[in-house]
Amino acid sequence: MKTRLPNWEELARLAAAVSQGMKKKPVEAVAYALELYHETQIALERAAIEAGGIPDSGSLDLDLTIEKIETMQRYEKTVPLPTKFPATLDDFFRLIVKARTVADATKRLRDFLCYSYFKSGNTQKNDAGAYAANQIQKMKDGDKNGGYFAQQQWRSFAGHYMDWWKRQRSFKARESARHRKKRR
Repeated sequence: MKTRLPNWEELARLAAAVSQGMKKKPVEAVAYALELYHETQIALERAAIEAGGIPDSGSLDLDLTIEKIETMQRYEKTVPLPTKFPATLDDFFRLIVKARTVADATKRLRDFLCYSYFKSGNTQKNDAGAYAANQIQKMKDGDKNGGYFAQQQWRSFAGHYMDWWKRQRSFKARESARHRKKRR
C-alpha cells in the first residue's frame, strides 16, 4: 500500500480537528495529528496484509517531532527565497552560500553534502565524495531544465545548510582563538 504524507493544508486541518477541546500549542497539535496520521497508516497497512495485500516496501516512515516541526517553521521565517521557483544552483550560491567565488561556493556545498552523507549513517569516506559530486551534478542537470529546487525542498536544504555553516563558522572561530592563545 503506497502511503503519502499530508500536505501542509491537510495537516493544519487535521491538527485543528484533533485538537478540539484540548489545551495544546499549535506545534503540539500538529505533532499529535501526525502521530494519529501515522498510526492510521499502520492500521491500514495491517488491514491490507490481513486482506492478502502486500504493502509497498516504501511505507510511511514518519519521524516528525515537535523539534523538527519547530525547525521547519524557523526555516520558513529565516531562509531567503529566490524570485521564482524552481530555483537554480546559482540562486542557492547567491542567496545561501554567499561565497566570494563559484569555486568556494562549490567547495562549501561539497563539504556540506559530505557532512550530510556521514550524518545519515554512511561511513565510507570515498563514497562521500562521490555522493557529493553526484548531488551537485543533479543540481546542475536540474538547472538545464529551468531549476533544481522546488520551494519546500529549497527551504529544507537551505535551512540545513545554513545551520551547518553556522556551526562551521563557530568551530573555525574557536580553533582560531585556541591557536592565538597558544602563540602568546
